[in-house]
Amino acid sequence: MGVSREIAKSSARGSLYLFIGVTLSTGITALTSILIGRLLGPDSYGLYNLSLTPAQLLFIASGFGVNIALIKFVSEADRKRDHHRIRSLIKTALLFQVSLGIILSLILSLNSGFFSTYLINRPEADLFVKITGIYVVGNLLFLTINQSFIGLNRMDRSAVISLIQALSKFIVAIGLIILGFGVMGAVIGHAGSYLLGGLAGLILLYMLLKGFEDGESPQVDPSYTSILNEMIRFGFPVYLSGIIMNFLGVYRNYLLSIFASNIEIGNLVAAMNLTTSITVFMMPISTVLFPAFSKLDIEEEINVIRDLFIHAVKYSTVIILPIAMFIIFLSRDVTFLFYGSSYRDTPFFLSLAASQYLFVGVGFLILGSFFNGLGETKTVFRIGVLQLLISLVSYPALIYLYHVTGLLIAILIGLLLPLLYGLSVAYRKFGVSIDMNALTRIYLASVFSSLITYLLRLNMDLGRSLYNTIFYGLFFLMTYIVTLTLFRGISSRDLDVLETAFEDIRIIRWFIHIFFQLVRRLLKLFGGA
Repeated sequence: MGVSREIAKSSARGSLYLFIGVTLSTGITALTSILIGRLLGPDSYGLYNLSLTPAQLLFIASGFGVNIALIKFVSEADRKRDHHRIRSLIKTALLFQVSLGIILSLILSLNSGFFSTYLINRPEADLFVKITGIYVVGNLLFLTINQSFIGLNRMDRSAVISLIQALSKFIVAIGLIILGFGVMGAVIGHAGSYLLGGLAGLILLYMLLKGFEDGESPQVDPSYTSILNEMIRFGFPVYLSGIIMNFLGVYRNYLLSIFASNIEIGNLVAAMNLTTSITVFMMPISTVLFPAFSKLDIEEEINVIRDLFIHAVKYSTVIILPIAMFIIFLSRDVTFLFYGSSYRDTPFFLSLAASQYLFVGVGFLILGSFFNGLGETKTVFRIGVLQLLISLVSYPALIYLYHVTGLLIAILIGLLLPLLYGLSVAYRKFGVSIDMNALTRIYLASVFSSLITYLLRLNMDLGRSLYNTIFYGLFFLMTYIVTLTLFRGISSRDLDVLETAFEDIRIIRWFIHIFFQLVRRLLKLFGGA
């Protein structure tokens, strides 16, 4: 089959758990964001999002790559059933990250006036910035525990704590806004939810580790310092890449605070929030692939690595590309359904924001997990540097000329070129490639289905955004399935691989079987292989 049954089944099971958890938590988070946006209005909604920027800046000084190393090393130890090392790795990461979070929180709280005045150009946000100190501690705790679950391939528990965090934000933030606390209530809800999710995760993690067999302990127990040094050495290049991404986010927000109004920023944030419908499908795939690649030996299992890469790119494209295309073409109905007609600029911003996911066929979703899983963290850093250099030039020029539209165009430019570089490195170093023939067919099917749906929408309005979104969503899905098989973007062999991967998951096995039987009949009808 190429991709080993063990990896395929493990990845499918993990993806399902994460998909359910991410769907629920992302749905709740999206609903929360929409309600916050509606209750606050574009002006206050923009202020709320700017208030989170200083905390995001301080995240640059956190981690040092420990969480990336945690997934890699815990995955390796889990394959060897080395429970003693797993405990040591997790304890070290938690102690380091929480201690660092407390220090950064104090820095943020004591200097909130400086950050609000000189970083986001909003002195009135002083108190809001101070409150986000809770967000710093809670987020670092939450992320470390979540990465521990991912490394242990316990995606079910990762999904649970994500759901707890999302529910906490919904209850606290919306409740406080309704009670009249406005932007402050939104900030408290956002910050406190991560702390609550992290504490819940800590309890679940303790129960899991307590159930592990002790096994044979090493003669010399590695010290906290030696384990931490090992983790930082591995993860530091990824940390530097993360610094670049965080800096670009802060740099972007700083430029927007100068050249864009709160209303424009509010419309942009609304557009970015609506792209979470794509993230629901994207995140489970990328998350399970990191530990999957981490468990493979480059010397002995290089063919499995190549097969896994090809299949991962192809199958992620089959799923992600049509979702992005649908949102691009139906952005007006999607926006007005969730945010209302007052967000007039959001549909155009949403089309541009969703366009970045069109790059899924060149490894947008896969390359990060691929390089990190194989220990090629320096390549991840080089990709980040290339993106930084491109963005430093394109951000200010295009934001100055076209405001938010310019920013979204700059993001697309800064993303595509580093992706192509990363793909070329993967080919040269590991001999991996992408199936251009199959990908071309998938892109043709997505474009054809989108155009048919869009043209029909232009000539038939059902009167309400809700009716349009549901009807044309179903129409697009059916059209895509037919055109995908007509253009032979998926084969019978692909269906065999996927069905085998899901065969042990009883809850959806019958549905998968029926669905694939339908696709097989369509392939036979159209003469597919």
